[in-house]
Amino acid sequence: MIPEKYKNYMFNENDFLPQDYHVEDPEKRKLLKIAAAMISDDINVLGNPKKISENDPDYWLLDRLLTKEEVRMLVSFKKKRVVKLSIEEIAKRNEMDLVDAQNMVDHICSLGLIEFDRENEDHHRQYFVPKWVVGSGEYMMMTGNLVKEHPEVATFFNYASSVPVGKVAHMVPPGGGGLGMHVIPVEKAIEANNQAVSLEKLSYWLKKYDKYCLDICSCRRQQTVRGEGTGDIEDYWCIGLGDMAEYLVETHKDAYYCTYEEVMEVLRKGEERGYVHQITNLDGEDKIVGICNCPHGVCNALRTSQLFNTPNMSASSYRAHVDRNKCVACGKCVEVCPVGAAKLGQKLCRASGEEVTYPKMELPDLVKWGPEKWNKNYRDTAKINCYDTGTAPCKTACPAHLAVQGYIRMAAEGRYMDALKLIKHDNPLPAVCGAVCNRRCEDRCTRGTIDQPVAIDEIKKFIAAQELNEENRYIPECHNDFGNMWSDDYKVAIIGAGPAGLSAAYYLRQNGYPVTVFEKEEDLGGMLRYGIPSYRLERNVIDAEIDVIKAMGVEFKTGVEVGKDVTIQELRDQGYKAFYIAIGMQAGRKAGIPNEEYAESGVDFLRKANKDHGKILSGKTIVIGGGNVAIDVARTALRAGSDSVEMYCLEGPDEMPAAKDEIAEAKEEGVIIKNCWSPKEVVVEGGKVTGLVLKQCVQVFDKQGKFAPMYDESELKTVECDNVLLSIGQAAAWGDLLKDTKVELRGNGTAIADQVTLQTAEPDIFVGGDIYHGARFAIDAIANGKDAMVSIHRYVHPGQSLTIGRDLRQFIELDREDIRIDSYDTAKRQAPGMKPGEAAKTYEDLRLPLTEEQVKAEANRCLKCGATTVDVNRCIGCGLCTTRCEFDAIRLERDMPQNTRMLTAEESKLKAIIPYALKRELKIKLKK
Repeated sequence: MIPEKYKNYMFNENDFLPQDYHVEDPEKRKLLKIAAAMISDDINVLGNPKKISENDPDYWLLDRLLTKEEVRMLVSFKKKRVVKLSIEEIAKRNEMDLVDAQNMVDHICSLGLIEFDRENEDHHRQYFVPKWVVGSGEYMMMTGNLVKEHPEVATFFNYASSVPVGKVAHMVPPGGGGLGMHVIPVEKAIEANNQAVSLEKLSYWLKKYDKYCLDICSCRRQQTVRGEGTGDIEDYWCIGLGDMAEYLVETHKDAYYCTYEEVMEVLRKGEERGYVHQITNLDGEDKIVGICNCPHGVCNALRTSQLFNTPNMSASSYRAHVDRNKCVACGKCVEVCPVGAAKLGQKLCRASGEEVTYPKMELPDLVKWGPEKWNKNYRDTAKINCYDTGTAPCKTACPAHLAVQGYIRMAAEGRYMDALKLIKHDNPLPAVCGAVCNRRCEDRCTRGTIDQPVAIDEIKKFIAAQELNEENRYIPECHNDFGNMWSDDYKVAIIGAGPAGLSAAYYLRQNGYPVTVFEKEEDLGGMLRYGIPSYRLERNVIDAEIDVIKAMGVEFKTGVEVGKDVTIQELRDQGYKAFYIAIGMQAGRKAGIPNEEYAESGVDFLRKANKDHGKILSGKTIVIGGGNVAIDVARTALRAGSDSVEMYCLEGPDEMPAAKDEIAEAKEEGVIIKNCWSPKEVVVEGGKVTGLVLKQCVQVFDKQGKFAPMYDESELKTVECDNVLLSIGQAAAWGDLLKDTKVELRGNGTAIADQVTLQTAEPDIFVGGDIYHGARFAIDAIANGKDAMVSIHRYVHPGQSLTIGRDLRQFIELDREDIRIDSYDTAKRQAPGMKPGEAAKTYEDLRLPLTEEQVKAEANRCLKCGATTVDVNRCIGCGLCTTRCEFDAIRLERDMPQNTRMLTAEESKLKAIIPYALKRELKIKLKK
């Protein structure tokens, strides 16, 4: 149970929060209260010491870690930090011989409750009692054996870095007042800024020291112990400098000495991963002891500003600003922003001619501040991608939310490889999608409100054509956050090599995982290969993109049906830690009519035809269904030898779910479409199909838009035919795959899973693609694959939450009815050419891509709807956004030079907090 006084802070059921803690020994009890009060940072601005309770973490922590004699030694220092003693002085104060004193000091140092440095004339070790944070809290968490024995130190660190701070955060002036940590920008982002000063550069601080170490990140470990990790796995991300490096290594923290070059490599990796650089800020302008590379979801230092909505606590002197003329709303700066300051908005004006304005975060400068102003959900709100007024419709409409404006602009500039890399951030199968995507981006393209939408898919198809040439392929680097590969202790099994499985394999491998894909067919691609005809998606396109995934190191095992040839439990026994089931909807749905067994499902027919391009049909063929798959079945039936093909569907011409262009292509090839008919019976004579009885459909949907067909049974007709192909939907074919698992199914056979995490009732099994959401399109399955990667990555590492601080990739479309477009490129939409040949008689895709000239002309038709906007009140000036921008559209400016002021922790109250608090209070009164 969380005590009432902590309800506004961030504690959970894993925290150690006793309410009846008691120490029997009265002498130790007294010493503990003195020691806890001495070390505690929780001193109000009037200087009254905190009244220590036995339930306070400051108290029980010392009791649980130290003997009475060790507590007495702490008390002998009388003050933290400023009293520094040699071992001889400590022995004298505690009336101990040198050996015993050294042994006790060494033990307390190993716990992190005494620190040493060599800041004296002869550079001998001098010992002192550190602050709780930055100090003992971090040191304890760096000591793995201590955390295993006393996991409650994670609760203490969580407490000490938040509860005391919350009482004064709104009174802290710019620069942080010497209270803890301070953001320092990515150095490349300020290199050209002639206002930048040395204190704002990591290179300046690193050159001051000749001794370095790398140590385990305390915050990552703390949140892992507490079960609130956000997928940022503990590793040697923190850097100790000078005497601190010696202290951490020699007192057996999880740390090791390193070179300057190793430090620079860690900083580079941190920027690559999107971690904020922070330096310690409690020793004034001439000293720091550490540099951290901090993820937004677990960092206690970032929390001090984000939970309390008080950026003065940690922000640098810089703020990010966007050049709207250059910005293409790719969203990569938004994704990396650790605090949610950068969000996508729109570039186009409202119909009235006014620019859209965006809200700014309220600051405590002129307002009374308390828990009602805090943001306990800061980890999640930091991952909100766009403003409520919306952004570019193309990015919003795409299920994978590709950076459409971004790759279109790159194509216009001839930067085709850059464009391919940008696409593959979110879609590892762009060539496949270039051939078969249903183009929801184009359906919502703002240009379509003027004439015709931008040919987005054709541009992507041209860019992705590089994948077909082995020399031009983009094969991403594969490694985990720290630049290594995960061991076989983290093996992941993917079941199904269709678009969902291939996407998950790509992103898991890119993030360093050993991945094995199990596919029951002999060839890879799933429904891409067996469910889509090659005249729409040629096999060399599928093979080329799978070859990239193979080159990344993903292992494929074909001809293996999980559930039959090997079970999930057997795979667990082989060491697989998580499973992603992406088997698609491989069976055809039944119509429930007499003699249906003589008809063939469209899905089975396509699988057969895709394996054998010979003449496998003869005579007249009837196809039942009105969707895209039914169109594919009908067009394939012509190529497979049918003399003629007729389609019958429930829907009227304007209700058919099939894409309009595909309907037109089918008609051009000779397919006859008959609307408003439903099958009643397959006519069979002598064991062969001779016809089909149909009944008229008078209504498909009810007044609420729900599927509720109604028939006129008096309107019947019999059509002679030789083949009936049913394409009225797809069904699941699980086999024994789920045997002895807890996975639950819906009535339609799809798997039930959490809509965010894709996790099923069996914790190590995740699902995606059609087998999860029902039959949709390749791009929907591809989007699921990346979501599955995020969940599986978090799942296989204990202590990680599958949801906290997760980017849900939710976007809102701008109001296309309330925009003003004064000028634009008036060129008409470019149309691709066709290869010579008769479409209905070939399995070859006769569609040509756009030419390079056409691509550039088409790219310039884009209206550039979206742009990033930065809330400078929320921005902390880390500069990570600048590392992601491919268009030089975002920069740091030194808006807040006062934020570089660095004080010692001892100066904090008198020189920073009290003066600022008094001025602030006066301003609030004058405002009233």
